Amino acid sequence: MLFMNRAYLCAQKGKILPPAGAPYGHPDKLVSTAFLLSTISPIGRAGMKLHLANISGRNVFTGYGADHVLVNGARHDRSVLVLPDRLLDWAPVSFDTLSEADFAPLVDLGLEMLLLGTGARLRFPHPRVTAALIAARTGVEVMDLQAACRTFNILVAEERRVGAALLFR
Repeated sequence: MLFMNRAYLCAQKGKILPPAGAPYGHPDKLVSTAFLLSTISPIGRAGMKLHLANISGRNVFTGYGADHVLVNGARHDRSVLVLPDRLLDWAPVSFDTLSEADFAPLVDLGLEMLLLGTGARLRFPHPRVTAALIAARTGVEVMDLQAACRTFNILVAEERRVGAALLFR
């Protein structure tokens, strides 16, 4: 079984199916992972290599480092909000400067989930900072920068309304 951040996937007879009882649908249905796996290749006893198919017209993370991300090959090293269809500058300079005002404009984006990438390490903001999003029924998932990038790509491939708010400091 392969674990991909809350999306349980397993390979059976060349298909991607959720294991029985998985939260992403009935086990007999093909997972809508337009996570777009074109093939699954065994790489020895340790695991599998996943080949990403083309997600045209969507923003995806194509790389990341400790102080930057690559979105569709373009480097970004300042706070940024990445949406499937566009990139927006985001005001906070660092995690320590996060405020309620930084999240208030994000309510109007109609996201079902916001991934908050807090830099090289995982840090949780005070709940009042994200209260407006929670009140608007937008899920907020806090994770380090690299996990936010990987999770965003999976959710975009599933055609979810997701955003990634990324901080580098």
